[in-house]
Amino acid sequence: MISHSLRETVKESYKQSLKTLLPYGMLATKKWLAEQGLSAHSLDNAVKTDTLLLLATGVYSQYSRSVTWEGVVASMQRMMGKSVDEQLPPVVVGGLSALSISGLSQYLSLGSTPHIHLYAARKLPSWLARLSLPIKFEGHSTSKLWPDSLFKDRAFVKEYKWEEQLPPVYFSCPEKAILEVLVGLPESESFEHADELMQGLVNLSPRKLDTLLKACKSM
Repeated sequence: MISHSLRETVKESYKQSLKTLLPYGMLATKKWLAEQGLSAHSLDNAVKTDTLLLLATGVYSQYSRSVTWEGVVASMQRMMGKSVDEQLPPVVVGGLSALSISGLSQYLSLGSTPHIHLYAARKLPSWLARLSLPIKFEGHSTSKLWPDSLFKDRAFVKEYKWEEQLPPVYFSCPEKAILEVLVGLPESESFEHADELMQGLVNLSPRKLDTLLKACKSM
C-alpha cells in the first residue's frame, strides 16, 4: 500500500506543477496540461478539491482569480506555440483591438459586447467559443492577407505586458493593424470610422507601411 506520506508528497508535487503550468490569471486545456505531464486523474482531483476551476469542457483555470481577455489570449498564444524561426505565436491580436492596445482606438463601445480581433493563418481553437465570458473573440484568417514570412516577422508584432511575471499578449503594430482594419471595409467597419482612425495615426512608419503594402495579398 502507498503510505500517507508518499501520497502527500505526490499531491504536493502535482499542486506545484499546476502552479507552474497554470499561474493565476491564465487558463489551459486538458490536452495541453496532459502534454506537460499531468494525468487526467490529477486534473479531476484538482477540480474536486477546488484547486482548479472548470471554465468549459476541457478548459481550466485556478480558483480565486477571474480570467480576463488578456489572460485568455496570452494562454492561447502560449499553448498554440511559437514558430521556430521568429519565436512568435501563430495567432496575434490585430485590427481595432491592436490599435486599442496601442492607445489609438477604443474598441469598447458603450452598451455592446467588447470584441477582441484575432488574426491567424488557421482556425482558432474550438474551446475559445465555449468560454462564458462577457466578451467575444472574433477570428480573422490571414491566408489571403499576409504571406507567412511577414506574419512571422518580429518587426511587425509588439508585446503587451498586461501583468507582471505572466506571458505577454502579442499584437500587430499600428501600421499592420490599420491595414487589417481596412481589409474589412465596408462589412466590418464603416468608411467613416476608418477615416477617423487614419486621421489619428500621425506617427506611422513610412518604411513599415511600404513593406506591408508591397507584401499585402489583398489590395
